[in-house]
Parts: sequence; C-alpha cells; structure tokens
Amino acid sequence: MKDREMPARPRPAALDLEHGKRDDNRKPKGSNWATKISLSPWRIRRRRAVMVVIIISALAYYMIWHSPAAAQPGLLGVPLSYPVENHNSLRSPTPSPYSGAEVTMMPQAKKPPKRQFAGPVSFPQLAASLYTLSLSGNRNLKNRRVLFATASLKSVSNMLPIACEMARWRRNDVHFMLMGQDELSIPKILELNGFADPTSCSISWHDARPNYAPQSTLSRMEISTAAAYTHAQYFMHPQVIIIDGSADEYAYMLKSARAVALKGQTVIHLPHNSLENLLWVTRLDTGSLHAWNKATIDIVIPASSHSSGSLIRLLNSLRKADYFSLTPPKITIDLPATSDLITGSYLQNFVWPPNNLLGINQLTVRRRTSAKNMTPKEASLHFLETFYPIDPFYSHVLILSPQVELSPMFYHFAIYSLLEYHYSVYGSEQNRNVLGISLEVPATYLNGSTTFDPPIPPQHESKAPAITEANSPFLWQAPNSNTALIFGSKWAEFHDFVSRRLNSLTENPERLPSAPEMKISKFRPAWLEYLLELAQTRGYSMVYPAFQSSGTLAIVHNELFQPIEEFNPKSKGDPKPPSLPNPTVEQPLFSSRMLVTHLLPSDGDLPEAALMPLLSYEGRSLTPPELVLEAERFTTAFKREVGGCHSNTMHIWRVEQSAQDLFC
Repeated sequence: MKDREMPARPRPAALDLEHGKRDDNRKPKGSNWATKISLSPWRIRRRRAVMVVIIISALAYYMIWHSPAAAQPGLLGVPLSYPVENHNSLRSPTPSPYSGAEVTMMPQAKKPPKRQFAGPVSFPQLAASLYTLSLSGNRNLKNRRVLFATASLKSVSNMLPIACEMARWRRNDVHFMLMGQDELSIPKILELNGFADPTSCSISWHDARPNYAPQSTLSRMEISTAAAYTHAQYFMHPQVIIIDGSADEYAYMLKSARAVALKGQTVIHLPHNSLENLLWVTRLDTGSLHAWNKATIDIVIPASSHSSGSLIRLLNSLRKADYFSLTPPKITIDLPATSDLITGSYLQNFVWPPNNLLGINQLTVRRRTSAKNMTPKEASLHFLETFYPIDPFYSHVLILSPQVELSPMFYHFAIYSLLEYHYSVYGSEQNRNVLGISLEVPATYLNGSTTFDPPIPPQHESKAPAITEANSPFLWQAPNSNTALIFGSKWAEFHDFVSRRLNSLTENPERLPSAPEMKISKFRPAWLEYLLELAQTRGYSMVYPAFQSSGTLAIVHNELFQPIEEFNPKSKGDPKPPSLPNPTVEQPLFSSRMLVTHLLPSDGDLPEAALMPLLSYEGRSLTPPELVLEAERFTTAFKREVGGCHSNTMHIWRVEQSAQDLFC
C-alpha cells in the first residue's frame, strides 16, 4: 500500500515586508489565529528560556543572602556592589539621620524557640542604609568614615554619646552599626538614650541585626557579626572601627572585632567610663585615630648619682598614672657608675607595667661601667644611645628628668597631643616642623636666669572669643629636657645629626668647632645644645601646653636637684657647679578626677600649629615666614662653618630623617 503523505503542519503567517502588513489571506480557515501564534514552537522555547533565567536568578539571590556561606567572610565575597561615598565631603549625603533604618522590626513569621535558631543568616534592614551610603558614587578607600559597632544595649548606651559628640565636631563622617539580638527600633534607642531630637545626633545608622536575632544561638550571632563587618568594610571602607571594650559588650562581638583587627583594620577598644575619661577622642580625625594602636612611647630617665629620692618619686607617679586601654610605655633608666643601695633595692622590687598579668617586664636598667666624669661630648653620645626608634613614624620617646613628678592624667594629654600634632590629616603640612611636645612650661628661658612669661597669642578672625595669654598653647624653638616627648622621626634625624657632626669633627679638626656655641645654662644636659642647633637649622619648634584650670601635668622639684654630671666638678681646680634659679611657686598636679577636655582651653580642642604663638629660642615673637628665613640664614652659616660646604656644594637634596644635606 502506498504510503500516505503527511499533511503539512500549519505555519504562522509571514510578514509582508513589501507592503508592511500581514498576509491575512494565508490564515488557516476554521481556526483561532491568536491561539496558533501562542502555541508556535519558537514562542514556547523563548518563554521557557525566560522562565529558566528567572528561576536561576531567584536561586542565586537566595543562595547569596540566605545561605550560611553568605554569612561567613571570604567564602562568597560581598554580594552587593554599590559605589562608595566620596571621601572629600565631611558628611554623607543621607536624607535623614537614620539613613534608611526606619524599618523597625524583623519579619513576624513563626518564630523558633528562644536562643535555639541556627538557620541561614540574612540582614533584612542592612541593604537600605548601605544603598543610601552608596549614592555618592565614589569607591575611594581613603575617606573620613568612623564606624561605631555595638551588640548589647549597654554598649549602645556607652558608645552612642561618644559617637554623637564626635559627629558634633564634624571632623569625621560618623556611622553607627547595630549587631545585637534586641528588637528595639533605632528611633526608640535614640529616645531612650536622650537623643529624641534627630538633629541632636547627626550620625548615619546601619541596622545589621540578622533575621530571628532574639532566637539565634551564640554561634549564629558570631557568624552574623563577622558577616556584618565584611559588608561594612566592603561598602563603607571605614578608616577606624570603635567598639566597647568593657564587660558590657557581648563576647561574640569582641571575638569578631579581634578577627577584623587581625586582617589589618584599625579597631579601637574603648574602656569603661570612656565618656567621662576619654572624651578627647571625639576631637581626633581619622588620621589620628588610625594610629591609635600603632603609635608607641618609650620613656627614658637619665638618673644621676645620689638621686634615689627623686627617682623613686617619679617612678611612683608613673605607676599611679592612667594608661586607659593602651599598653603602658616601656621604661629605660640610665644609671651612673655609682648609685646608692636604696635605688638598687627599689628597682629590684619595681614591677612594670602595673598589674602585669603576663609577667613580661618592660623595665630596662642600664648602668655605666666607667666612673670617670664624662665630657659634654661623651655625655651627649651616651644619652643618644639609650633609645632609637624601631619605626620612626610610630615609635617616639618621652624624656623625663628624675626631678619630675607627673599627674595621673599625663598620659592622656601625651597621647592626645601626639595623635593630633603628628598624625592629623588636617594639619599634616603645618605639623611637619613640630619637634615634639612638652608636658610643662619652664619657669626660665634657656639661659636659666631670666623668668619666662608665656606669649600672648595672635588674634584670628576664626577664633572667638579672643584667647588670652593664660590659656593658649604656643610653639617655642627652645627644646625641653625635663618632660620632652620627641617624635620618632625627629629623634632619628637628631641621632644622625649628632653622629655626623662629631664624625666630621674627628675627620677635620682644623676647620670645625669642637662644640656648639653655649646658649643653654649648665644646669641643663649637654645634649640639649645639639638639639637646639638642629632646631635652628630646620626651623623646628616644640609645643608647650596651657591650661585653663589651676594646676599642671608635671612638677619639676628642685629641692633634691643634683648637678649635671658633665658640668659637675670633681677636682679642686674645676669651676663651681651652676646654681639653680630662684625657686618658683609650684602649682598642684591635676588629679585623676579631672578630665583633659576640662583642663584645656577651647573645650579641649587642640589648636592648629599655624594659629599658635611662635617664639624663637631666645623669646622673640615670630611669624612662620620669619622663622623660615631665620632657619635658612642659620643653615647657610652652619653648612659653611661646620659642615665644610662651599658655594658649589651648598644646595644638597634633603632626605627625611637624615642630616646629610648639612655636611659636605
């Protein structure tokens, strides 16, 4: 039987390209045209493809936001890809202080038993604030963002006033992230902490509490906080993360913060009562805060013979000082060849740092072997060898005379001033010529005979009300040897300067003077002459403090003063040792109950270096351009008379932390 031919399948109508219309004459009769079109194979395949894409997209979204791997940093990366805010603006362009955090409660589905839920982690309210943050469209890693992160409500109460105070100074872009298990809305948290008015706390909020937070296990909350930190670092790039380091914060929060710190993120643990004791932190910018855990201070004490009483008094004051959450500084005591038994017995039982739980001794005692009286040159070299910075940018030295007694708050002021005048991004150019910081104002000029009167500050239009002479810090070209915090980069340069100067003296004794011109009284150490010489060549100055309250951070007691060894005669033919100036009335030390922000003028805000009065070493008032001109003249004369330079070798490229350009 002949095979029957299969009828041709109806085909959809073609498009009449010539006439621009469909060929209606080709429609199959007795059928619905629209139905035939919808059931055509190529249409079906296209619809199936669209459905597959939608299903795959939905599965990918679920895997990213709801899988356990998404909550673990480093497994899936960060799922969102919003642009990062422009760091040049001081405030983020958020439409409201809550930054999209008005969604107040978690989804009200059927809740698992309390503290037993260990399912996948998601952040229902975090995307809104991160999207708002990303509107500026900038991905720069350098910005002014500071992130406060908390989990417990007690820590929120501890950190929120500090964050609001920092935002009030507008030096940083302040953000606050919640990572806990409570269900209070952000407006309610503000209200309970005394900030019901949104304008009273202009910070950006981020709600990083996971779904089913109250029912979550501790291990799930640990995963959640780690993931929240990852999101914050990816979208926000905070320069500093500040957390509550007290017992009020949850352990899983502290553990996650330590993990973030190990990856290179600056994390500051503020101790208990930081609002009262560390309010000065709110005045620092991101450049200063970034160096919080990196900057170190070593203390050097050059002891003298028969000074056990003074040395013990100084060490006792160091033991009573408040070092808050930072590691106490290392101490190096430089003893002479002959020291009394009282000093040795005391040092044997002296434990440093206080409350040394790890049993690591941070006290170093050096003792000279030769009992011969040192010359000023030998004494200067010996003293310089007591310290050298491991990292000149972060390692600094605090020189303390044995005659000094310190306030318990001295370390607060030292760290505050160090972070502001050495690391601040606002005054980085102005602070390049700051040699260091003094903790006290000397009673006399460097000659030791003329009473010193603090200068009257210049009046600036931006400063209102006018600053009086009693409450303004100032810059002085004269260095201090009683309480001098010298920056590590300047100390490294000073070390190189003295080394080159004395080596040049040995190699060319016929053309170089044997020592600097004596401009300083002999009851100050000999190394101070070399430091003054370096300050004159470079135009360096030291910051001297001023306080609006009656008192001081350091007292220099002269009743047990011992002559400086290099100027102390030992034979009958030697001149008599220098006599001290007339004693002055000693001001009381600030107690531990007095806050640094209350002691300093301008509500605890340290002024910029360009706004402070500036004095030459002999006490003349100068402007910064005048100081630069004087430094250039002094440098030219020094290079010709001491450095052995001629007209064709005068201009040598200057290298940081080196004095090689001063010697030919």
